[in-house]
This record gives sequence, structure tokens and C-alpha cells, in this order.
Amino acid sequence: MPLPLSVANLAGRAYAGSYGIAVLGVGDEEAGEMNRIQTIAAASIFVGLLVLGLKFLAWRLTGSIALYSDALESIVNVVTAIVALLAVRTSTKPADANHPYGHGKVEYFSAVTTGVFIIVAPCSS
Repeated sequence: MPLPLSVANLAGRAYAGSYGIAVLGVGDEEAGEMNRIQTIAAASIFVGLLVLGLKFLAWRLTGSIALYSDALESIVNVVTAIVALLAVRTSTKPADANHPYGHGKVEYFSAVTTGVFIIVAPCSS
């Protein structure tokens, strides 16, 4: 059974060509999977913004402080979705002089950043 595909597995084997992302040493199916992951990450930003807007609208209509608090919490969701998209895109960059094994470790930075946002958000209210 093959190992599950993740962006970290493919890091260092991808390069940004003039026609988009080309992947060295992997099949078209795995390259398509990377594009699908980026599409899902971008869609999560859109959904987060939509939910944020609806919560703020509900707060304006009702004046409920609970809805206002929930809307503020949704800002964290949007920020973490943006961090995730940036991490996915960065992890597909090719190896270079400063990063001879690629940029796949950026996923760990993304996870820590998301965790910090989740911990700090309740403390700020």
C-alpha cells in the first residue's frame, strides 16, 4: 500500500516552471494532487470570509454580543487559512542554495503559527 501523499513528501521534487508547477520524479496524479490541495486551501479562505461576513451581519441585525464574539473568532479562522495556503505554496518551491532539501518543513511552521493564533485569540478578548 503506498504512503499517503502530502505536500511535505513532494517538497524538493517540485519546481515552478514557466507553465505553472512541474513535479520531478512524481506522476501526473501526484502533481494534480498538489494542485487540488492548493485549490482546497484557497477555497477554505473563501468559505472563512463568507462565514465571517454572515456572522458580522447576524451581529449587526441582532446586536448579540455572542454573535459578535463568534465573528471575531472567525477572523482567526481566516488568518489560519491564509497561513495554510501560503505554507502549501511555499512547500512546493524547489530546493535552492539556502534550502538544499526543499521547503517542505514550512508546514511545521504553519502548524505552530496556527496553534499560536488559536491560543492567543481567546486571551485578547
